[in-house]
Amino acid sequence: MPRSAFRADVRDLSAEAGKADLKCVEDISYDTKNDVVHVSFKCGDRDTPVAVQILCGDLDLYPDSRHYFISTWDSSQSHAWVVDNVQQIIQDLDERQTLWEVIRQLIKAFESLGTTNQICIDSDDSDDSDEEETAFDVEVEDKPDSFPTSVLGTKRRRPGHTHTADDPANFRLAVRSQPSNLRPDTIPADQRVARFESLSGARKARIQEDLKAVSDAGYFFGVLEGMTGMEDNSILAVSVKISTLALSLQMLLAWDLHPDMYFVLLIRFSRGYFTYEPLLELSDIEAGTAFRVGKCTKYKPSVREAFAAFGLDSSLSTVGTEAGSEDETAHFSKILISSELGKLMSDSFLAIVKFYNLYGSTWADASKSVVSQPSIQSYKQRTDSTSMSRGSKSLPLLAMQFAVDRLRNCTKYCQSCYTELDKNWQSLKPTVCSRELCLYQHIQIGLTQYLEYEILCQPAVIDLLINFCYVALTSFIMTPHVQPAIRAFPSGLRFFVPDLDDSHTGYFSRTDEKRFTIVLSKKDSAHSAYQFRKKHWVAISNVRKPTLGAGQILRHAVITDVDSTGSILYLKSDTGMAGYPAACYIFPYTKNIDTVSDYHKACLLKDILDTLPSVDFIKSQLESPLVGNLKHVEGISPSAVVLLEWIIATNRSCIMQITNKNLMVLEKMGLNYSPPTMWLQFCFFHGPPNAEAQFESELASCLAAGKIENPTCPTLLAWHGSKIQNWHSILRTGLDYQEIVNGRSFGNGVYFSPDFATSHGYTGQSTYPQWPKAVTDLDSVMSLNEIINAPRYFKSANPHYVVHEKNWSRCRFLFAKAKSSVPHRWPQIQNTALSISASTDCGYFMEDSQRQARGPHRGTLQIPLASMPPRTMIAKANDSSTALHMNLLQKGGQAFMCTMDAKDLAFTQAVKSPLEVYVIDDDCADESDAPENNEDNDVDDKDVVITKVVPRTYIEISDDEDDTLKPPFKKAKTAAAEPKHVHVNDNVTPFVAGKLNHGTLQVLQPPSWGTPSAQRALVSSMRDAQRMQASTPLPNLGWYIDFDKLENLFQWVFELHSFDNSIPLAADMRANNVNSIVMEMRFGPDYPITPPLVRVIRPRFLPFMQGGGGHITAGGSVCMELLTGTGWLPSYELSSVLMQVHLALSTAEPPARLEARGTLGQRDYGITEAMAGYMRAAATHGWSVPRDMAMRGIY
Repeated sequence: MPRSAFRADVRDLSAEAGKADLKCVEDISYDTKNDVVHVSFKCGDRDTPVAVQILCGDLDLYPDSRHYFISTWDSSQSHAWVVDNVQQIIQDLDERQTLWEVIRQLIKAFESLGTTNQICIDSDDSDDSDEEETAFDVEVEDKPDSFPTSVLGTKRRRPGHTHTADDPANFRLAVRSQPSNLRPDTIPADQRVARFESLSGARKARIQEDLKAVSDAGYFFGVLEGMTGMEDNSILAVSVKISTLALSLQMLLAWDLHPDMYFVLLIRFSRGYFTYEPLLELSDIEAGTAFRVGKCTKYKPSVREAFAAFGLDSSLSTVGTEAGSEDETAHFSKILISSELGKLMSDSFLAIVKFYNLYGSTWADASKSVVSQPSIQSYKQRTDSTSMSRGSKSLPLLAMQFAVDRLRNCTKYCQSCYTELDKNWQSLKPTVCSRELCLYQHIQIGLTQYLEYEILCQPAVIDLLINFCYVALTSFIMTPHVQPAIRAFPSGLRFFVPDLDDSHTGYFSRTDEKRFTIVLSKKDSAHSAYQFRKKHWVAISNVRKPTLGAGQILRHAVITDVDSTGSILYLKSDTGMAGYPAACYIFPYTKNIDTVSDYHKACLLKDILDTLPSVDFIKSQLESPLVGNLKHVEGISPSAVVLLEWIIATNRSCIMQITNKNLMVLEKMGLNYSPPTMWLQFCFFHGPPNAEAQFESELASCLAAGKIENPTCPTLLAWHGSKIQNWHSILRTGLDYQEIVNGRSFGNGVYFSPDFATSHGYTGQSTYPQWPKAVTDLDSVMSLNEIINAPRYFKSANPHYVVHEKNWSRCRFLFAKAKSSVPHRWPQIQNTALSISASTDCGYFMEDSQRQARGPHRGTLQIPLASMPPRTMIAKANDSSTALHMNLLQKGGQAFMCTMDAKDLAFTQAVKSPLEVYVIDDDCADESDAPENNEDNDVDDKDVVITKVVPRTYIEISDDEDDTLKPPFKKAKTAAAEPKHVHVNDNVTPFVAGKLNHGTLQVLQPPSWGTPSAQRALVSSMRDAQRMQASTPLPNLGWYIDFDKLENLFQWVFELHSFDNSIPLAADMRANNVNSIVMEMRFGPDYPITPPLVRVIRPRFLPFMQGGGGHITAGGSVCMELLTGTGWLPSYELSSVLMQVHLALSTAEPPARLEARGTLGQRDYGITEAMAGYMRAAATHGWSVPRDMAMRGIY
C-alpha cells in the first residue's frame, strides 16, 4: 500500500535522524491526521532547529509520487529562500521522488547555506550574476549505500548518470550578498531613508488606502511591524469590539468573551506587504501570509505578544519592545476557534477570497468549495476563461470580513461538511451534523483545535467527563453480566492499543526514578529491531499472556530512545519501576482497538485513561509557550489523545461550571437565597442540538394542541438522580427508560421528582473505582431538568412525574457532590465574561406555583435565566428586567471611545474619505476622483483620541428589502441611451431600443428569501452586463436590457434581437412586425450555485410537435442543459448565457418558428406553463433540477 510504504519510510528516516547522512537532521515526525512530515534541521551555529513541513501531494502513488509541498514558518529569510527554491526545483523536475530524495535536497541546501555567509559564485554562471545577487550551487550525490533500496522502496539513479546544468540536482539559490542576519534596524539611517523615498508614491498611497478602507468599514487597525513597503516582515492587527458583534450572552459565556474586549486578527506578511491584485496569481504559500486570531483588552496587542503569536522572537522587531515602550496590558490570548481559524486562513484564505469575489458567494460557500476540494485545478481552469473584477480591494479588510463572518456563523454550519445545521436550534459552539462520517472527521482531523481551549477554560468539565467515562468502563469490567453503563465504544478512529499476543522478552537493566532501561533478549533483538522506535508506547507485564482486568499490566511507558542495535530500550513512565521482577514482557501499541471484543475494549480504554495525566497538569502544560497542542504535552500517548478527543466530541452538550453565585441555582433558606452547600454546579447552556430542536418542536406542538396546563409557565422543573456510571451515556443520549433498574411501580417512563431528597435516594452509593487523577471524588450526581408542563399526559403525575415521551425533558443543571469535606477543591477559574453576566439582571425562571421544585433543604429555588438556554432569554426579551442584557448585545450604531496611536492614525491621513473618492461603478469615475498622495499631513507624536461609530450594515447585512434588493449602483450610460435610436444592419433583423412597454409586463416584488450572497453575485453580474452593453454595438451584441426599468435584482427582463436574416425566425419576425423576443430571467436564493430560469414572455413559439424548435419548450422556457443542475457552473457569466440563448434560438435544426398572429398568438407565456415545460424537458433528457427551482414560480 502506498500509504504504508510512505509511513515505513518515515519510520526508517526517523530512526536514522542525527546519524550518517542525516546528521544535520535533528528529528523527523509524522502527523498522521494531516499526512504532514515534520523535519527539524540543524543549521550552523543556530540554537533552535529550522522546522520544515513536507506534504506529499499524490500520496496514493508513493513511491512514484511527483508532487511535494514544502513550507516553513521560520523567521529567517534565508531559510525561507532555501525551502522555496527546493520547492520550485521539485515542481520543475516533475519526476518520481521518494521522501528521502526530497529530504536529501533540503539537507544539501541547508548545509551549503550554513557553511558561509558570503556565497560562492559558480564559475560557469559568473557572468549571469550582478552586484545585488549571488548564487551557490549544491551538488546532490547519488543515494548512499547506508540506505538500501529495499528499505526505502526507491529506485537508484542508473550508473554513470551525470548531472547536467539543467538537472535540478544542481540548483541555484538566489540570496542577497549581505549576511542573512543583517536586520533592517542595523542599516544606516540615511540608507533606510533613501530606500523608503525610492518607493513610488502610488505604492505608499495604496498601503494607506487599504488601511483607510479598514478604518472606514468600522474596524480598528494597528501596525506592529513594517507596513512601510520596505521591510520583508510586516505584522498588522485588525480588530473590532466584541460588543458590536451581536453575540448572545450565552455565547459570550461559553466562549469566555467580554463585551469590552476586542476580537483581533493578526496578519503577517513574511515576504513584504502584498496588495490584493498581485495575490490573485499566488498561492498562500507563495504569498507568505499567515494569520492568527484571538482576543485582546486593547485594539491591538503589544509587539511582544504579536511576535509570540507567530512563534517569533520579539527582539527581532524594528519597533522596539523595551520596558515602558509599549502597553504590556494589551494581552493577546486565544479564543475557541483560534487554532482552527488561524490554520484555515493561513492555508486557504487566498483561494477562499478568490472564490468569494469571483462568484459573489457567501463566505461559507467559498470555504466549502475550497476546503472540500482536494485540488482547485478545475477552479483555476474556469477562472482562466472568465473575467475577474480586479478593482482595488483591501486585503486586510477582506481578511477581517471573513474572520468576523466565521466567528459569528461557525455554529450554523457543520465543521466537517459545511452543510447548514438545523435552523430550529443553534449550538453555542462549533459542532458537526449527525452524520457518522462528520463525527469521525471532527475527531480525527479537527477536534484538537478546540480541545486545548476547552481544557484551558473549563478544566472542571473535562475532569468530570473523563471521570464519568472511567466509572462507566470500570462498571462494565466489574459487572459484565449486567446491562453495560457504556452503550457505545469508539469505533473507526484507528487508534492502537497494546497487542497482548505479541510479547517480547526483556530484562530491567537499571532504574532512575521514572526512567528505566530494558535490554531485549537476544532472540527478540533481531525480531524487534524494526518494531520499537523512539516515541512509541509499550505495555509492560510480568507474564507472557496477561489477563485483561486482572491487574497484570504493570505499566505503560514511552520509549525515549533506542540504541543503534535495537536491543536496548530507554523508557519513561509516570511512576518508577522499583520492586518489579528483573524479567518482563513488552507489548507494543500495534493492535487496532476495533478488532477486540467489547469487554477487552473496556479494559484497554481504562488502562489508557490510567496513563492520562491529570487535567490540572495538562492545563499547566498547555499554558506554557513551549507546548503548542495536546500532542506535545509530556506523558500523553497518541491513543490517549484520541480517546480524550472522543470523550469530548461525543458530548454534544455545552456544559459550563458555575462558580459565581449570581449564576447559580439558589435555594431559599430562611429569608435569603443561597446555593446548596457541598454541591458543585454545572449548567447546560444547551444539550445536543438535535435533541434541543426536538424538545422545542414538542413544546410548540403541545402549546398549539392545548396540552399545557398553564401557558404562562409552559415548562416546569424537576430532579432526577442516577448512579455515577450512568451519566456518561445520559449526557450523550439523554434520559430514557431502556433498562429497568429500580422498578417501575408507576409505569414505563423516566422518573422525575419535584423533591430533591426523593431523587437523591436513587443515586446510590459509589461502589466503582473512579479516575485516580480526578480532582473530585464523586459521591453522587443529580440533574435539574426542564419538562413540558403537561402532567395530564404523563404516565403518572403523583407522587412522581413519569414522562414516557423521550423529547419532553432536557437536563438544565448538573449537581455533583464530592466525598471530601471540602466542597470545592478545584481552583477558581476566572471567566472574563462572568463579571458582566453576573451583574446583568436577566430575570429568573418562572415556575408553576402548583408544581414548584424543592431543594435539598425543602426550600423553593431561584434559577437565573442567564444560566439557561437562549430560548428562555428570547421568551423574556420584552421583560424590563432584561434591558441591560439587550444593551450588551449592541447591533452597531452606538459610539464608543477608543485611543489609537498616532503612528496608526497617520496611515489614514493621506487618503481622502471614501465618500469623496469611491465610486462603485468604475466606468462612472473620472480622474478627479482619484486619491491624492498627500505626504504633508503631519500628526503629533502622541495618542489621538478618536470616536468611531461601527455601522451595523457592515457587521450584519441589513434585511431591509429597499436597501438590499434594488440595484445599488449608478446607471451606466449605454449605447441605447438615445431614445428610439434605430440600429440598422442589413444582415440582421432591425431593432429599436426602448420600444418595449414595460407597463404591459408583470413586475415582481423583491422576494423575501433573497440571500446576501445572491444579491452580491447579481450586482456584480449586472455591472458587467452594463459595461458590455455600453461598449458593444447592439447589432453585434444581440441582446438588450433597459437597466432604468430594472427594479428587482431577481427578475431580469431582456430582449433578444438582431437575428440573422437567413434563418426562418427572422422571416417570421419581419412578417409579424416583431421588434424583439421579450424574455425573462428569474433567479433563486442559491444563485450563482444554481442557474436562473430563462423563459420567453412574448411572442409565442410553435411547439416542437407542430414543427417548432430553437430549444423553446411548449411552455416557453428554454430547453438547454446549460440551464439545469447538470450543466450549470457558478463561474458562468450572465452576459455569456444571454449569448448562448441567442445562439440556441438561431439554430436551424429544428428552427424556431413563431405562432401565427391571432388571438392565441397575442397571449403571453405564463410562469406556470414555463415551469411545467422546464420540468418535462429535464425529465426527458435526464437533467437534474436545481433544488431551489420551485422558488422561481412562487413570487
